[in-house]
Amino acid sequence: MSGFGVTPPWYGDDEIAFNAYAIASEKRRDALRRLGVAIRLQPNKRDGNVQNALCGEILGCTLDDLSAAEFEFLTKVVNYEL
Repeated sequence: MSGFGVTPPWYGDDEIAFNAYAIASEKRRDALRRLGVAIRLQPNKRDGNVQNALCGEILGCTLDDLSAAEFEFLTKVVNYEL
């Protein structure tokens, strides 16, 4: 073990791969949170064109490209549930 990051019990010696995945996941979640707040602050936040424009600006994709879990998380952020 190199002492880098967190070592999950099921990965054994492959902690670098796990940490890279964890970092990428957190970055995506942070970007989704930023998108949710940006949508929430828009006066016309229910407009799909505005939502997709913000999604393209922040995430580089459209809302259709989000997974079901990502879309659910985004919805909760927009609706002040998170």
